[in-house]
Amino acid sequence: MLEALKFASSAVGKRAFVPGTTHFLIKDGMVRATNGVIAMAAPIPLAVECAPEAIPMVKAIANCEDATQLTLLANGKLHIKSGAFKANIPCTDEISAHVDPEGEFYEINGAELVTAIKTVSPFIGTDASRRFCMSVLIKGGSAYATNNVTIAQYWFGSPFPLDVVLSSEACEALVKIKEAPVRAQVTKNSITFHYESGCWMKSTLMENEWPLEIDRLFEVKSNPTTIDPVLFEALAKLKPFATDSGRVYIEEGVVRTHADESEGASYRLQDESIRGIFALEILMLLKDNVDTADLTLYPNPCTFFGKNLRGILLGQRERV
Repeated sequence: MLEALKFASSAVGKRAFVPGTTHFLIKDGMVRATNGVIAMAAPIPLAVECAPEAIPMVKAIANCEDATQLTLLANGKLHIKSGAFKANIPCTDEISAHVDPEGEFYEINGAELVTAIKTVSPFIGTDASRRFCMSVLIKGGSAYATNNVTIAQYWFGSPFPLDVVLSSEACEALVKIKEAPVRAQVTKNSITFHYESGCWMKSTLMENEWPLEIDRLFEVKSNPTTIDPVLFEALAKLKPFATDSGRVYIEEGVVRTHADESEGASYRLQDESIRGIFALEILMLLKDNVDTADLTLYPNPCTFFGKNLRGILLGQRERV
């Protein structure tokens, strides 16, 4: 029971702006939760039908070490008893936010899809003025993500049946779930991922505002080489000394936090070919999934590559 509640709780709303979003809905052997963007549900061995407040419900079940009894009281509260432990969980009648799966079914390779989303997720942006920067585009057999400074593409093999744009929230939920989905159910405005365990996760689809000829962005001539392993060590050492702009200046085998060599801190690299002005945090995105790169192309776009992965990195212009 606790595992089912934990699964659904990932979609619990933080604030009750929409009725029912801070509560579970337990009905027809399923426990559901939604925050208005994503909805999650899992099978649960309960015959009772109610909408208990989610957070205290999870805490109460976590305290149940013996056989557990759940009873819906006349006052509308859910009574939980396990050995010497008892708890009364407030319930609500406002369950309008909860939704059901809908749309046409498609078989998918969920493991490949989740790997793709997990790989490009670090490149998802937070700029609300460019909503596509806060999403992952699934197109053909690839996943794309951008933060408007980098753009990454991961090939996951099996073509996805439809082009869809997943919100960053949906991507986070998919990666967090320990199980890979086996089917997708799709409408114009939503997608539901189904799991062999009987669980499902439904998400609102974002409008596709991605560039139509996105693959042309990767047509950059480059000569990628293995990334200097000292680069990421240097960035970690220099981060406390960076200015508010978060820039680093790289030339002649040295990374600096300031344009003026007499200020800030610096670190010497092994590779003297890297040059340019970059955002420190953006360069750090290359650490875990990127094997080779061409960081000599500045001020033109630089390239990076990993397993089934390619991307473009923009440097920054010197301020006048």
